[in-house]
Amino acid sequence: FALPNTDGSNISSIASTSHLVFGAAGEYYIQFSLQMANSDNASDHNAWVWFRKNGTDIANSATQFIVSKNGGAVCGTVNLLISSANTTDYCEIVYAVDNTNVTFPGVASSASPFTRPAIPSVIVTSTPIGA
Repeated sequence: FALPNTDGSNISSIASTSHLVFGAAGEYYIQFSLQMANSDNASDHNAWVWFRKNGTDIANSATQFIVSKNGGAVCGTVNLLISSANTTDYCEIVYAVDNTNVTFPGVASSASPFTRPAIPSVIVTSTPIGA
């Protein structure tokens, strides 16, 4: 996933659009949420999401989401503990879908029927633990 915006940053930062870079050696708790939608009116579809560290898949980090038909939308959350990170390491959140009708849409802010902020397609939080 591309991570184009940073709302706040303390130790971690974003590089190369999708790399979550650790600013200090140590452990990090990574959590993300994402919006998924399915525009197929006939079938439910699947999305798989997992983590990579330095370009290599992290074992046992994948989650499968079933995204309902008929424009169904779902919000998924996943978390992971990166137990040994160095300042040269980066983490990525990657995905695969079984049908191109599954998308990860952001939603613009709105004033109707009530005022609300935008909904990003992906929100990532990186919390250092002892870093």
